[in-house]
This record gives sequence, C-alpha cells and structure tokens, in this order.
Amino acid sequence: MTARFTGCVYRRLLTGRKPGKTHDVPPCPQISVVIPVRSQARQLARTLECLVDQLVPASDFEVVVSGDGPSDADLGVARSYERKLRLRYCSQEDMGFRLSAARNRGARLAAAPVLAFLEPGVLPNRGYVTSLIKAHGRRCAVTGYVYGFNWFRPPVTMSNEIARLSPGDQYQRLHLDRRFRDIRHYEFAQVEFDLGRLAAPWWLFWRGSISIRADDFWRVGGFDEDFRSWGGEDVELGLRLTDAGIPLALSREAWAVGLPVDHDHGNDETAIDNTHLILAKHRTPLVEMCVTVAMSRVAIQQRARSRSRVEPACHALLSWAREARGITVTRELDEATAGTGDAPRRVAVVGCGGAVPQWWATAASAYTLLDFDGDLLRQARGSGPFRSLHAIGAWTGFPDKAFDLVVISSRLRGLWERLGAPLLAEASRIGHEVVVAGELRG
Repeated sequence: MTARFTGCVYRRLLTGRKPGKTHDVPPCPQISVVIPVRSQARQLARTLECLVDQLVPASDFEVVVSGDGPSDADLGVARSYERKLRLRYCSQEDMGFRLSAARNRGARLAAAPVLAFLEPGVLPNRGYVTSLIKAHGRRCAVTGYVYGFNWFRPPVTMSNEIARLSPGDQYQRLHLDRRFRDIRHYEFAQVEFDLGRLAAPWWLFWRGSISIRADDFWRVGGFDEDFRSWGGEDVELGLRLTDAGIPLALSREAWAVGLPVDHDHGNDETAIDNTHLILAKHRTPLVEMCVTVAMSRVAIQQRARSRSRVEPACHALLSWAREARGITVTRELDEATAGTGDAPRRVAVVGCGGAVPQWWATAASAYTLLDFDGDLLRQARGSGPFRSLHAIGAWTGFPDKAFDLVVISSRLRGLWERLGAPLLAEASRIGHEVVVAGELRG
C-alpha cells in the first residue's frame, strides 16, 4: 500500500483543518527522513515519537516510512502519527530481506533536497533535523554519531528503565559511560572527528543514521539492491560517494541513541558475506586491505577491536605503495619462473612492479600480473599479452587452483607482517605451486 500526500493534505494532517488559500500550503520540506521498516512497529513508534519532538516545526521536514513487505502493525503505527508529522507510508512486496530496495523506494517518494536515512529504534535528539540542515550547507554525505547499543558485545549499556527515556535523558544518564559511546568513537577520535583525514572514511559510513543530498544519492545510483541480507549496503554506498568526489563527514550534533536489540548471530554471517560482496564490486587494494583486516580469524573473534585496526592498515598500504615505487623485482621473477617458458603453464605473479622479464612476452606460458600500484601494473601489462588485476593478492576472486604457479615477490615485504598469512593462504588456494621471495620466507 502506498499513500501519497499533497502539500494541502499535509496541512490538514498537521492541523486537523481543511486547507485554505495557496499561501497556507506548507513549504517544501528541507529534509526527508526515510525510515525503512520490516515488522518493527515498536521500534518505529519510538523513532517517530522523537521526530515529533524536534525543535523545528513539523512542516519543515517530512517522514517517509518504507515497509520491506506489507505489515499491518507497521502501517498502523505510521497512520497513528499522520496528524503529528508530515508523513507518508509505502511498502513493497515481501520477497525476503530487501531493505536496500525499501530505502530506495522511500527515497523516490521524498520531496526534500536532502535525504536522511534513519533506522527504526534509532532515536534522534531534538536538534537532529536542525543539525542536518546545518551540516548540509556544504556538499557532503553525513553519518550521525549514535550512542548506545554495541552489537559486538551484549547490550549492557541500558536497563529497560533507561531505554524508555527520551534520547536527551538517556544521554544525561549515560554520557560518561564509555560503553555508551558510538562503537566507532575510537576511530573518530584518532582523527579528531574529521573523516576527511581517514584513508577509508566509507568504512565508517554506517550505523543507523546517514544523510545525503538527494541529487548526489541518485547520481551514484542509490542503495545497491544486490544487498539482500543484513549489513554492508551503507558502507558500499559511502564508497561510491567517495569515488564520486563527495566528502563524507561526521555530525556529532545530529546524534541519536540506538536502542538495545537482541543480537542475531546470523547477522554476523551475512555481514561477512556482504563484506565480500563489497570487494567483488570494488576490487581495489584499499578495499582489499579493509576486508582482509576485518575478516582475519582473530578479527572475527574480536570484531570490535578489528575495526580499530583497519585504518592503520590502510595508511600502511598507502605509505608502502609510495615507498615501493622504485622497487623492481625483474631478476627474482626471472629466477622464480625459469623453465616456464617452454612448457605452457598458468602463472600468477603477486607484486610484479613496473617491469617483468622480457622473455615472458613470447613464452608459451600465460602470465597474470597483480600489483597494489596501479600505475606500475599498467606499465608492466603493456610489455606483453598479460592479464592483470589491481590487487594486493590476499583476496583475488580467482577460482580454486586456477594457476599452476603463483609467485609472491619481495614487493610485498612492507605488508608482510600484516598480510603474510592471508597472502600465503590465497596463493595456496588459487595455485598448485607457490614460490615466495627469499627475503619473505625468512
């Protein structure tokens, strides 16, 4: 079911009176708050109540509740707020988890120049809309600071009594409790809450409250509807926004409180799957570094800590890429592949640099070149009929045993401490034989 309201109907909903003259019609809203919902009536009601309590008049913003599958309970809650908010409701057929599609559907109904996506159960403070209007005075995409629940540990930060309080009262009771902080707080604090200083700001573009100019949102294609399980679609959107040159920013003024929810361990599995989906769609060394660090065995067991390691690893990659530009490995590649020129073999080279042995261009073997430096990779690829992949080599996407030989060169030595184990594991997966440069073996 979809309800579309004109400006005049909005006025009647807000005031209970029939519309009068044209000048009585509320102006175009400045912010459209899109709330995707999937049978979350109780959480939806709490979020809508916080939007009723905003400092700005209800006519200054609109709310679009977008159901992922029809729900009488969700619809009933939305309708109960029609006289308090400038609100419309829509829903889509239930074809399984499709919250990305629900967000896009809600965004298509939105009339404001700025889209704010808020999750049910995320409670915005009274100045939320005002703060977003201010934040979007410049071109950027914003993630709001979210206090409260940390899904990587049990929800111990709020008792039932405190959970029933308003966001402002919750903040007053808990703001000194470190467990009440946004779980991204450590990464934010490391760069003095300036996302522009992060190597991968999109990695933190998530957690229930994000906002974007509508034209930028649609310019990059909206949420990717290939994400049909929990987690990752907001990060992937942030990545596309960054690639499009749209800065990501944090607003500590547009803060909200995330209510505790029961942790679904199935979400951990889908988050891992969707992290791999992000890499499949954006196979670059920086994304690969994020995924590798976040998905390491230790990181999965200590997920909250792993996030604090992602950014240092990204900076290490960028730093090593600059330092390694002058490193050539032609001699060691020549030695590692001696004898592959006559008998056809499938060879993958991890860390080829800008030059490879000249005889490879006419050899019977097929060579696939990988390097984390895109400029050097293009230079090497131009010297012969080679396939290439701009990658570190820890997550390649190649099929199992796709190569007879995999060579890992010494160009990986600056990353070896962090990535040695996953590099070896991936090389062993895709290759029948693995040769590692001598200085890495030590």
